[in-house]
Amino acid sequence: MSGIYGIKRGADVELGDVEVLLHFTPSRGSIGDETFTKLNTKDVLMTNKNPNGGANEILGGIYTLKLPTDIFGYKGYYTILIRPIEIRTKISDVGVLSSQSDIKGIVIDPSGLESNLINKFKNNGLIGYRVEYLNGGVGASPQISTLNTLGFDNDNSFTAGGRPSGLSGRPDPTGGDGTLDPTDWWGDGVPDYNEDGDEGYDQDPDPDPPSYDPDNPPNDPDPDPPSYDPDNPPNDPDPEPPNNGDILEPIDPNPTPPIISTGTTITPRKNSGNKINNLFRIITSNNKAEPVNQNLTNTNQKAIRYRFNDNSNLIFATLTPSSSNSVKPNVTPFIGEPNQDIILTNTFFNPVMLEIEMVEHDIETIAYGIFGGQTKSLEDGIYTIYNFNNEIYKQYNMFEIKEEFSGKPLYEVREARVNIDFNKEFNEINNI
Repeated sequence: MSGIYGIKRGADVELGDVEVLLHFTPSRGSIGDETFTKLNTKDVLMTNKNPNGGANEILGGIYTLKLPTDIFGYKGYYTILIRPIEIRTKISDVGVLSSQSDIKGIVIDPSGLESNLINKFKNNGLIGYRVEYLNGGVGASPQISTLNTLGFDNDNSFTAGGRPSGLSGRPDPTGGDGTLDPTDWWGDGVPDYNEDGDEGYDQDPDPDPPSYDPDNPPNDPDPDPPSYDPDNPPNDPDPEPPNNGDILEPIDPNPTPPIISTGTTITPRKNSGNKINNLFRIITSNNKAEPVNQNLTNTNQKAIRYRFNDNSNLIFATLTPSSSNSVKPNVTPFIGEPNQDIILTNTFFNPVMLEIEMVEHDIETIAYGIFGGQTKSLEDGIYTIYNFNNEIYKQYNMFEIKEEFSGKPLYEVREARVNIDFNKEFNEINNI
């Protein structure tokens, strides 16, 4: 042996972990309906038994594809996608263990799922499963760093907690408790003031120095006169009120939190339900757990934590990656948000796509016309083609079209018969 060994293993996945999607198009030039149809997996797939194993041992790596005529009974192109089954559920919470606060994970309540899917949520039954995330709910897209939206629900009301950690921009002005301070829009605990000394919405994170004159920047070759007011030029017949500079409007008793953008696109948070592309995590452990209320001295930490309990319905799952890297040790990777929709899929095998063309004739039926038996009745002109078992496959009427007056033959015609004449059976003709 040269030290080379095989690394590929035939998948022996149960049919309950597989889903089959189907798309049909009648021709290459007509796409038809773009929607895929979900089929019953057991109607189109069948496992094979391992001859070296027990009665129920699956032969890994090979499955039998069935093509029932009620589904594949039309001429055209069938695209079949065989992939791991999707389990769509929701994150109930994102928390830590009560005994080990450095272990962070997501909490899932599978009680609303189908019974055959709930069985997969046993202790460590989801190890290796992939977690994918959907937009909507409380969170915004964590991978879109050019957007900074505050925590708005669908009714445009403010949600305590703000956006996911790691997004740049304005922090949560409520401090996480849902109480909005209209004098502290930047959430730093210090009231913001305008240049009048009054509390207001001074949202400029980098205000100009008090002595800076925008009409006369340093080294301006053509400075404006000091008394020049651009809103009231000399001899203005309709002068405007004096310019108050950066003095802002009085405080609104019922302010509406603004949406502040750090990029070129502003997208309010919507519960769109669209999957976030190319963002996934892998489950490294999952165990049944229950929430516990823990007294903490640090008020910035959540009091609700989790401890393992096999009698609980909740699942506490750890993901990877979930720890900070050495470059930014204070930023943890995104693993989800409470009430965020997620998709769980197993990683037992890679998705497979097949294209099947259903046709009227195959190579064997074409061979009937070339190599099969044939007869032609001289009395009635019935031309019969037989298959390789000497059974009638096709029948045609053979006749000539002649010129009306001279009787000169013009065409010889072969016309397919609808009503088969079974008196032309091959064995009966040979017995005459």
